[in-house]
Amino acid sequence: MDFGLSGNAIKTLTLKNNNQFNFALGLSILRKNIVNFDTVVELGNNKFLGSLETEVEYTLYTQKKNYHSFGILYQLQTSYNKKEEADYYKLLGQWAEINAGWHNGVTTLHQYLSNWTFIYTYATPKFKIYGYIKEDLDVNNAPDLQTSIGVQFPLGN
Repeated sequence: MDFGLSGNAIKTLTLKNNNQFNFALGLSILRKNIVNFDTVVELGNNKFLGSLETEVEYTLYTQKKNYHSFGILYQLQTSYNKKEEADYYKLLGQWAEINAGWHNGVTTLHQYLSNWTFIYTYATPKFKIYGYIKEDLDVNNAPDLQTSIGVQFPLGN
C-alpha cells in the first residue's frame, strides 16, 4: 500500500478584451510500500516519488463566443532508482541493440522523467475539437512523440 499527497493551484488572468491567461501548478509526493501485502512488485528502489506539473494557457475568444486555446504543459517526475546507483548497470553486447527500447530504459531509471506537451483547442457551444503533441525525447525509456486529436459534442439538449 502506498500513500501520497498532491496539491494544485490555478490562476486565471482576464485581459481587457476578455481573453484569458491561465497558469497552473501541481505538486505531488508518493511514499511507496508503506504496508506490504504478500508479494511486492518493485518498480524502482526510491521510497519516494515526486512530480511537478506546470501549464500556461492562452484562450482567445471570438466575437461569437467560440474560443481558441493554446497551452504548454511541462511535467517532471523524480527517478525510480537512486541516483547514486547510476553506475550499477553495465549492459554488454551489441551496442545498437543495447541502446534500443527497454534495454536502454533499464539503464535510465536513475534519471528524472520529463516531457513537454503542446495543446490546441477550438470550441463552440455545439462541439469542441482538440489536439496535442507530447514529446518525451530525453528519458522515459523509449524516446518518442505522441499525438492525439479528439472531438467532443453533446448528445442531448
